[in-house]
Amino acid sequence: MQWFIILLTVASVVAANVYIEPQIRVEIITKLKKILNNHKSHLHGPELKDDDLYCKCNDAHCDHDIIEIAGNDFRGICRVPRGGQCHTVKSLNNIGDLAEVHLQCLNPDILVPPKRPFQCHNNEYDDSEVEMSCCDYASLCNDVDASFYEDMLELKKITIPKLHPKFVGGQLSLQLFVILLIVAAIIFSGLGICIGLFWLSNTRTKIVLRRIFSRIPIISALTRAGPPQRQRAADPQQIESNALIELSNAYRPDEQGETQDSSGFGLASLSRRTIARQIQLRQTLAKGRFGEVWLGDWRGEQVAVKIFNSRDERSWWRETEIYTTNTLRHANILRWIASDNKDAGAFTQLWLVTEYIPHGSLYDYLETNTITKNVGLQMMRSMLHGLSYLHAEVPGIKNQCYKPPIAHRDLKSKNILVKNDLTCCVADLGLSLRFMHGKMEDVEEKRVGTIRYLAPELFNEILPKKFINFLQADIYAVSLMMWEIARRMNFKGETGSFPYELPYFEHIERDPSLEEMAEIVVEKKLRPTIDSEWYDDTAMSELIRIMEECWSDKAASRLTSLNIRNTLDKLLHTANVLPIN
Repeated sequence: MQWFIILLTVASVVAANVYIEPQIRVEIITKLKKILNNHKSHLHGPELKDDDLYCKCNDAHCDHDIIEIAGNDFRGICRVPRGGQCHTVKSLNNIGDLAEVHLQCLNPDILVPPKRPFQCHNNEYDDSEVEMSCCDYASLCNDVDASFYEDMLELKKITIPKLHPKFVGGQLSLQLFVILLIVAAIIFSGLGICIGLFWLSNTRTKIVLRRIFSRIPIISALTRAGPPQRQRAADPQQIESNALIELSNAYRPDEQGETQDSSGFGLASLSRRTIARQIQLRQTLAKGRFGEVWLGDWRGEQVAVKIFNSRDERSWWRETEIYTTNTLRHANILRWIASDNKDAGAFTQLWLVTEYIPHGSLYDYLETNTITKNVGLQMMRSMLHGLSYLHAEVPGIKNQCYKPPIAHRDLKSKNILVKNDLTCCVADLGLSLRFMHGKMEDVEEKRVGTIRYLAPELFNEILPKKFINFLQADIYAVSLMMWEIARRMNFKGETGSFPYELPYFEHIERDPSLEEMAEIVVEKKLRPTIDSEWYDDTAMSELIRIMEECWSDKAASRLTSLNIRNTLDKLLHTANVLPIN
C-alpha cells in the first residue's frame, strides 16, 4: 500500500502543475502583518517586529505558526527576525535541468559565518547537482529565479504559485507514465478482490461498506427508490410497512452530517460525526471496567453517555451493531440514541448515547429502597417483557424490520435500569449474541458474563453449542434477580423485607473466582436461601415456584422468558393490580 501511494503521488505531480489564483505580494505581506499584530499573544516563535523577514517555504509544517493565526490563505509563508535569510535550494537532474526547488527560512543564529554563511553559497570547484542561494532585501524574495530579481524590485508585484514542492524539469517519459497507470490498475484490482472477499465473509465489514455506499448520492437514491413494485403497493399491510420503515429512519444523517427524514432500512440514528460535539457532559454517574457513564445535555434533553475504554472497543462495536441492525424499539429495552467517537488527544473516546434513567440500576435502587409487593411484581413483569422481546424472533412485515432472537449473556441487577414509574428496562447489550436466519453468530468467547450470575452449564469445559442454551442461561440470571427483588418486598405491608444482598451472599464473599463459584453452583448445587415466611403468601409462593424452576441445573427444565412474563401478568391480574405499561 505504501508503494502504491508513492507511485500515485509521482504520477499526479507529473500529470499536472496546479497553481492558486495570483495575488499581489506587497498586499499579502501587509495584510499578514496586520493579522499577526492583532494576535501577538498567540505566536510561538520570536517576538513580532515590523522589520521581520517573510519568506516562501515548502517544508512540512514550515508555515504552521502563521496558518494557525492567519488561516490557509497564507499557506507556504514563514517568518524570521531581521538578519535571517530566505533560502533557495535548486536540485538538478543528471542532464543539468532543474528538477526540484526547495524553499525555507534561515534564522540568524544558524548562519555560519554571519557575513558569508556557507548555506548561501555554492562551492565553485564542486561539480554538484545542487545550487543554493539566499536573499534578504524584501519579503518573499525567494519566490522566483534569480534572473527575475531585478524585475521584481522594479514592479513590486509578483504572483505566488501554490506553495508545495514543484517539479519544474525532469519530466517522466510517456512510457514510464503508462507503466505507473498499469501498476495502479493492478493494485486497485487486488484491493477490489480483497473487499469482495470480506464482503462475503465478514458481517461487520458488510455494515461498514453499506454505510459508505449509502453516502454516494446515486447509490443512495437507487436504494431509497427501491424496486418499482414497492412504489405501486397500496394494500393496508404495505402502507403499515412503509410507515414502520419511515419511523425507523427518522434523523438519518445526510451527506453534510445534518439530519433529515428519509426512507430505507435501519433504526433511528443521528449523525455519528456530529452528536459528540452537540452534547455537554455534566457529571459522572458511574465508573466500571468498561469506562465511565456521564450525564449530558443534548438539545434540551438529558442523556446518558457511556464512554468506553480503548480496550473495550469490541463491546462498543458490538452494542452499536446490535442497536443499528435490529429493531429494538421496546418500552422495556433501554432506548439508544446514537454512537460516536471523539478525539481526546492521546486516545479516542468511544461514545454510546442513550436515554437517561434517573433511578439508575436495579442494584442501586434495591440497595437503598424497599418496595411494596405490587411494585416488586411489576418490576419483575417489566423486566421479563423486555427480555422476552429480546429473546423473540420478529419477522416483520414482508421481511422488513426483521429482529432476530438475541441472547443477552450478561444479565445482572447492574444491567437492569429502573425508570421513573418504577418499571425496569434491559440495558448493556455489549456481549449479546444473535441467531440470524437459523444460524448462530460466531463469537470468540462463549463463557461470558458476571461470574456470580453464570448458569451451571457455563462452568463446564465443553461449552454449549446451541443458541437455546444461551437463552436459558439468561433465564437462570433472571431467577437470581427475582430473588433480589423479592428480598426487598414488604409483602406483609410495613414489614417483611430483608437487607439488600447479592445472590449467594450466604455462601461466598464478593468477587468470587470462577472455581469458587463453580464449587457452590455445580458441585454443591446450592441456591439462594428462600425465607420460610414467603410460603405463607400466595404471590410469594408463586414466585418461589418460578425461581426454583428457573435456576434448575438442567437448562431444558427452565421456563422461557415468555412463559414467565405471562405468569406474572396473571399474578398481577389476580391481585387486581393494573400493569403500569
